[in-house]
Amino acid sequence: PADGDDDGGGGGGDDSDDDSDEDEPLRPTDGDVEVKEMLILVRMLQLCSEGHYLPNQDIVREQNNSATINLLDDMVAHLSRVSSLPKSAARTESLMAFADTILEVVQGPCAGNQEHLAINTELVEVLNRLMRARVEVNDCEEEDELDLKVVVLCIFKGLTEGQRSPSIIFDRILSVIHIDALQMLVLPRLGAAVTDELTDLQVQTLVVIQVLSNYDP
Repeated sequence: PADGDDDGGGGGGDDSDDDSDEDEPLRPTDGDVEVKEMLILVRMLQLCSEGHYLPNQDIVREQNNSATINLLDDMVAHLSRVSSLPKSAARTESLMAFADTILEVVQGPCAGNQEHLAINTELVEVLNRLMRARVEVNDCEEEDELDLKVVVLCIFKGLTEGQRSPSIIFDRILSVIHIDALQMLVLPRLGAAVTDELTDLQVQTLVVIQVLSNYDP
């Protein structure tokens, strides 16, 4: 009987440990999260607009149905929510996926998406925040963070593409964007190797500055 009690007690302890492990909630630090598998649909939407295919770009904003779902609002809401989270590699990858998709649905340009995103959402404010964000925080890779800033700048260009003066989109961007932040992006990064070649980030920043400077309302 004593031996049986010991066996039973040991088995019970093991079961308790197993249950405890199963009930333990997953946390971001518990291991790498396969973010790419959760962003397949976003990637599909991006690919549908590749080549500036206007019908697919428009359908992201409105559909010829009795009920229309504006996916642009959801994309911006995601960017806004995720950009406010603590920095991490998974956060950057998610932001990049949605930013890439937003870029594809405005380029061409798609005038309807340009106006909705710039005027009817907080996209410009979110982009300005991402543009000003620090890099090399937590487990973020500097290269990925800089690539995200490049895409942000490309979205600014995409929003202004084909716009004529006067433009409510230009006016909206100029009322929000911080020119001093753009100027800081042009400067060489602290500790970076001295070179005569400009980085992609510096080139895109100079282009955006030129585009905004050329606007004459």
